[in-house]
Amino acid sequence: MSYASAAMCYEAIICPRCSSVSIVKNGKTAQRKQRYLCKDCRRQFIRDYTNVTYAKTAAASSSATTPIWDASGQYETWSSR
Repeated sequence: MSYASAAMCYEAIICPRCSSVSIVKNGKTAQRKQRYLCKDCRRQFIRDYTNVTYAKTAAASSSATTPIWDASGQYETWSSR
């Protein structure tokens, strides 16, 4: 095995607040994602943040049963139109 094939490659992690590269690992989230801490501004963050709650909320708000008020003040849903 050569040294070239055994060399580790990694992507530099940059702080989203101050753009520093002085980053250390700082535990894991409940979803088992690596948490990082910036040594310069002390901000905690994760690299690949995905907001699952927002995706569920957006899908629910675009459903056919969204409640609305008609011109006479009566409550109705999109499905009853």
